[in-house]
Amino acid sequence: PWAALMIPGSERYAAEELSLRYVISARDLVDRHAKRGQVGPDLVMADCDYELRPSDRLGKWRSDFAVALETEGPRIYQQMTDDQATVSLRTQENAQKEALFGQPLPPRILYLATHGKFLEATDARVDDPFLCCYLAMAGYNFVPDPDGRSPSLPGVLTGAEVLLANLQGTELVVLSACQSGRGIAAYGHSAASLRHAFHLAGARAVVSSLWSVADEPTGELMVELMDRILQGQDKAEALRAAQVEMIQRLRTGFYEQDKTKSYPAHPFLWAAFAVSGF
Repeated sequence: PWAALMIPGSERYAAEELSLRYVISARDLVDRHAKRGQVGPDLVMADCDYELRPSDRLGKWRSDFAVALETEGPRIYQQMTDDQATVSLRTQENAQKEALFGQPLPPRILYLATHGKFLEATDARVDDPFLCCYLAMAGYNFVPDPDGRSPSLPGVLTGAEVLLANLQGTELVVLSACQSGRGIAAYGHSAASLRHAFHLAGARAVVSSLWSVADEPTGELMVELMDRILQGQDKAEALRAAQVEMIQRLRTGFYEQDKTKSYPAHPFLWAAFAVSGF
């Protein structure tokens, strides 16, 4: 990402000097001031019960998901309620993908803290590239491995399903998940990714990641990001400020046991997330 480039003649990253954002197409520049539709309460989905069994059918077991997400969703929810926003929090067995489609009005802000996956072309037969990117929701542990061909699986929210959601009027979608901005170039335009799918569903701005991220630093980054956005700060500038804060913490050993040492703030640790849209 551009934010990770070094400023010539210095040891500072572009993120420390510049506010950067991405657009899916030039149309985003034209539509940025377009009138938005009516919206409902904000929606936070996190700490999914991956072992939820929607039926008696057993599937492949996965046990490699970290527990750090248990606290991220409630912390974001508390931030939003402190901002006096009307917020719906769905965790554990209630963090099912159907919640995205059962709301009478789209949420103003949609925050999803879970695990994401992007299937490389070598890992899947690509019939629809939007089936190759997905989020793990409640019940994910008991479904077959997504292969890029199944249009719908319990516990799996694919980009193809996101396209069916009504997010017209949604100001911001935050995908606090690995690889949520990665996709396959298709249809002669931007890569078909979860980020792209949420934009096509109507979201004005999307925060997504380009690679796998560590849970603890990501949770801290998201808290910093949302705190600034809820205060009315521009989304791209809010992400930049949160990343700069993380860079400074990394340089001072904030995430290490030995707090007296400093470590290089490698972009892998802080630059995965980017803002697209307005």
